[in-house]
Amino acid sequence: MSLNSALATTLQDHLAQLGDIAPDRVRMQPAPGMATIEECIALNESRSEGLYEWVDGTLVEKAMSYEASVVAGA
Repeated sequence: MSLNSALATTLQDHLAQLGDIAPDRVRMQPAPGMATIEECIALNESRSEGLYEWVDGTLVEKAMSYEASVVAGA
């Protein structure tokens, strides 16, 4: 498979490659596929937003567990 055929051509393709995650979990800055692990670490250390994981160069907000959502809502 060539590199070009492995690249996503649409956002829907990219989300499918990431495991069909919800679009609202994808951080758009830096652009999907362009993030570095250092940017993910810096974002998580700043604690200014939720927790993010680095997946194939894309920053994806970690999904909150049921228990965490109950605590957050309390």
